Amino acid sequence: MKSQSKSWDIQDLQGAKLDTKTTDAWGSYPLLLLTKSGSFSIDLINADSTQKKRLAAQITTIIQGSQVSQLSIHEDSRLWTYPLGLFLILSGFVCIIYIAINGTIICILDKKLNKVTIERQGVFSKDVMEAKLSEIVGLDIDTFTVDSSSSYNIVFRLDSENDIYLANGPMFTAQSADQTFEAIANFLNLEDSNLFTHNSLS
Repeated sequence: MKSQSKSWDIQDLQGAKLDTKTTDAWGSYPLLLLTKSGSFSIDLINADSTQKKRLAAQITTIIQGSQVSQLSIHEDSRLWTYPLGLFLILSGFVCIIYIAINGTIICILDKKLNKVTIERQGVFSKDVMEAKLSEIVGLDIDTFTVDSSSSYNIVFRLDSENDIYLANGPMFTAQSADQTFEAIANFLNLEDSNLFTHNSLS
């Protein structure tokens, strides 16, 4: 972690103020420490303009109204990074679990045997599902949306209404879902039979 420091004689300090003419790297007004040789910006990430203005008044009062021998201003910005770091760790852990569950997906469409076989190989499990191609009455894309983010899954619609999903959960992007859908629909000639129910996601 990079550290910077600057020192003055206490007699050189004249006060502090909120600089409302410029903005710092975070888009807020900087707090300026005023000295006889110029001003020095103090970066405070967690303080808003009102807090900085109040702090500037306190600094000026201390410097001008007391025989202070040392003035220390500090801010620990690590406190707000701990929840963020924990959130990122948990998100990564969830992603690892999700990848482990889905693992490798193998889809075999066999016209000779009139059979579709979907094999999902995860780190901890192996799942195999089968159905007759003649039972497929449609092909669709299932959409799962959280806030503004969407993920997709391929669905085989069967005449028995026991739909088969290509993956354990929505894991495809819009582009990969489109490409997978089109490849399966074309191979099974679903488009010519008007059995597919999907509009392009792109």
